Amino acid sequence: MWRVPASRWLDTSPYCLIALFPYSPTALIIMPEQLIATAGVWFFAACAALFVLALVEQAGAPRSPEDDAHRKSALTTLLILASFLPPVLLLLHGSLLTTGADSMLRAAIIAAPVAAMLIGSLLGAFLGALAGRSAIGMRRLVPPLVLVALALALYTAHPSIGALFDALQDGVLELPVRPV
Repeated sequence: MWRVPASRWLDTSPYCLIALFPYSPTALIIMPEQLIATAGVWFFAACAALFVLALVEQAGAPRSPEDDAHRKSALTTLLILASFLPPVLLLLHGSLLTTGADSMLRAAIIAAPVAAMLIGSLLGAFLGALAGRSAIGMRRLVPPLVLVALALALYTAHPSIGALFDALQDGVLELPVRPV
């Protein structure tokens, strides 16, 4: 983590996240390289899959009771339940991965899946309202996207899941180390 005086903000990389502290004349700069080095590329790929999933789910969401009549099946219920797992897995993995990290880095990594879901949902709802009846075709994209997001989240979070299972057996939690 680098501390940069407020007068030097313009001299730093334009691809950085700047967080201001209200009682300090300095800013903490978190570079994207630092985020990727901490969480890994697959974590952010899974966040991107969450964004696309939320966008498509909300764009194809029913806008009237007539649109929702055909959606009541066991497969639909299973897909809805499966779509809750990727953000939970990524939040768990992000929190375990950044246990000893700086608080700003930890907050940025834990906020990434939440931000992906919120922004994707808002944009999807807006696009679905604009698309009208043609948004029904978006519903066909949801099942494969749920599976892709779940697979990426499981692949990303498997070190944390393994560490939690080992902690349940041994009673000692060994934090996962991201492979290089």
